[in-house]
Parts: sequence; C-alpha cells; structure tokens
Amino acid sequence: MDTLARKIIDAIQNSLVGDLVMKLIWPFGYLWVTLTEEIAFPDGGSPLLGPYAVLLLASIFLIWILGTIAKTANHRPTVSHLSDRVTRPPENGFETWSQPPANGLHPPELMRRIVETIGGTRYLKDQQFGWLSLAFVIAAILLAASIGLFPAFWANAHPLFSSATMRLFTVQACLLVLLVFQIRQWATEQKLRLAAQDQPSVSTAMSPV
Repeated sequence: MDTLARKIIDAIQNSLVGDLVMKLIWPFGYLWVTLTEEIAFPDGGSPLLGPYAVLLLASIFLIWILGTIAKTANHRPTVSHLSDRVTRPPENGFETWSQPPANGLHPPELMRRIVETIGGTRYLKDQQFGWLSLAFVIAAILLAASIGLFPAFWANAHPLFSSATMRLFTVQACLLVLLVFQIRQWATEQKLRLAAQDQPSVSTAMSPV
C-alpha cells in the first residue's frame, strides 16, 4: 500500500501539474469564489463557497493521506529548497511530498517545454520584471477586492459600475491577471527545479575523465 501511494506521488510530481492545481485552488480559487459571490449573489446564499470548501478540504486530506501512507516507502532525501537535501525521514504526510522521485523528475517533454518557455529565471533583469509584475498583480487584487466589497463607492465613482454585470466583468479581468501570474510563478519554480536537477554535481564535474 505504501509503495502504491509513493508511485502515485511520483506520478503527480513527474507531471509537474500538482503544484499548479494547488495554486489554482488556493489562493486564486478562494478569491474568485468570494469576490464572484459578493457581486453575483449580494442577497446571500453561497452556491459557490460550499463546493469550493469541500474541494479544498478534500484536496488537503488527499495530500495528507497519500503522504502519510507513503512515509515508509523507499526513504529518500527531503528537498526543502532547490539546493538543500535533508536525510531525515519526513515528519508528516505533507512533508513526504517534498521528497522527489527516486530517479529525479522526468516530466513529459511537452510539459518541460512549456515550463522552460513561460518560466522566469534568477537573473537581475528578470527579477526587475518580477517586481513590476508583482506590483501589478497586487494592484489588480486590491482593485478587484474593492469593487467586490464596496459596490456603492464604485457606483458613485462612475455610472458604469452601477451595473453588477460590469463590476463582475472587471473583477474577472483583474483575477485573470492573478491567474497569469500564478501560472508563470509555477512555471518558474518548475523550471528552476529541473535546471538544478539537470546540473551535474560539483564532484562529478571535477572528477577526472
């Protein structure tokens, strides 16, 4: 049973999409659900929040139970950062997911090309772009939150925002900015992980031929 759970974790890690799914559930999913409900259902009722809460809790439970079952299978180093390896066993089911597959990550070629294409780097130029994009995302989130939470203010600020449809459209556009940022952040993280894995170790590089 523990070996099967480890194989499932390895398959999810090799697909690279596990982290992306969680980023789309939290925090993007939470913001989308709460702000959409504030505008589309102002009189109460939560047709979206209930299913979202079930999805979030079920995802967390599934991650924990798989990790807990797989804890005893094929102990391997835990990677807390790209260059750090800790040889102690995982303390809980969540920490098991920080253990990479035994033979390293081997994503499908298409997925590798996707993360290498849209992922960022650690270079200064890219970091400057990252700070600008982060500021833009924060501004978009604040705008979306203010439109969702203070509709009367925006209706008085401009007649266009007196329409719930227009407010909802604007909020969705702002959240789309966050979605793009989350996807690029995920791609950057995976790109750096693959680059660190593919880079030969110092001892290997210095060994005589």
